[in-house]
Formats: sequence, C-alpha cells, structure tokens
Amino acid sequence: MDCEFSEVLRYVPTRWMSLGKAVDRLLQNWNGITSYFKSLPDSDCPKFLQQHFQADKCDKEILLKMYLSYFSNVSKVLNEAIPEVEKNKLAIIETYEIMSKLRSKLICRRDNFFGGEVKPLIDQLLPNLQN
Repeated sequence: MDCEFSEVLRYVPTRWMSLGKAVDRLLQNWNGITSYFKSLPDSDCPKFLQQHFQADKCDKEILLKMYLSYFSNVSKVLNEAIPEVEKNKLAIIETYEIMSKLRSKLICRRDNFFGGEVKPLIDQLLPNLQN
C-alpha cells in the first residue's frame, strides 16, 4: 500500500476522549485498512464492513469515510472543552460558559463547516446523495 505502518488504536469505552484519536488513526490508514477488508473472503469479513467495502458499494465507503472525517473534525472541539470542565476548581457559572461555547461551536460546524476532508468526499457522491 506504500504507507508507513502504524498500529490501529482501540477505542476505550471508559475513556471516551480516545475515540477521536482512534478515528484519526483509522483515517490516516484508510487505504490500507479498506484494502485489507476488501481482500477478505466474505466469510471472514464482518457483515457491517462487507456492506461498506464491497466493490459495488463505492458510495457507502465514501459516506463512511465522510462521517468519520466529520467526527474527527468535531472531536477536536469536544477534546478542547473536556479539560476545561474537568478542572479541580470550577464554578457552575464557568461550566455554563464552557458548555455554551461548546454548543455554539458544534452548531456552527454542523451548519457551516464540515472540515477540509469532507467537502471533496461529498463531491465524489452521486448527486442524489450529495444533498
């Protein structure tokens, strides 16, 4: 695949901030990972991955990468807010400000900014899916 080896990170449910890093690593190795799952016989590939990586399901693969790229973009905003909320000395007023700022950033990204990786992926979709 002409890419440097890097271990795929596992999402740790008790430490949900790790999800953003795991998704980033998945996207970093996207071509190698998708190639691997496409090369597996159907009996060895999990059904969910089969549905997204079959040769005739190109749009599903693009949609999956698009959603993961969008989450990667949003997770950076979440990971900025979490240390602020986890401070030892934090007043309820400060918490409200932090959460309000987080809400505003998320709404802005939902409505206006999907991230640099998502727009080219949207353009690859069939016109009916682009909307």
